[in-house]
Amino acid sequence: EEAKQMNYVDTVCDTHYFISKENSERGEIIAINKEESVVLEASEHVLDSAFFLGDTLYAITMFNASHKLLRIENNTYTEVKMPADICTIGVLGKDKDHILLTFESFNDAFTVLAFDGTNMKQIYSATTITCKDMVVEQRWAKSKEDKENIPYFIVYKEGTKLDGNNPVLVY
Repeated sequence: EEAKQMNYVDTVCDTHYFISKENSERGEIIAINKEESVVLEASEHVLDSAFFLGDTLYAITMFNASHKLLRIENNTYTEVKMPADICTIGVLGKDKDHILLTFESFNDAFTVLAFDGTNMKQIYSATTITCKDMVVEQRWAKSKEDKENIPYFIVYKEGTKLDGNNPVLVY
């Protein structure tokens, strides 16, 4: 039998949880006890990482070029609201009652958030400077080869006329 490549998530109640991309290019969370079972197969999201808080499983996914935090229950998920819809999220550390998440967006500098499953609290920010007067939009362009939608972002100061006459930095 061919070996599977999996990333370890956690062990809860004698069940081991892993992320695998062997059978699904977007990934699936697999639970292994005495038998292997799929807890969640990603459909539109791409699984990045996962963790437990108490008995609840959470996943960090990539969706349209932005991270999302999902609460997984009964093989379905609900999105956990983050301070910005377009962002990057990472796991920094965990204790029994909290997970420490890194968070960053076009409007927010690197921040550490403590999440207890209900409340999200900022405990560190790299700066006190905010860019709340900036607008972030996600747009789509068709690829030349296969006409697939490619996401991109524009960031501009609120009130800027989007008439093609303003300087722009494309990266």
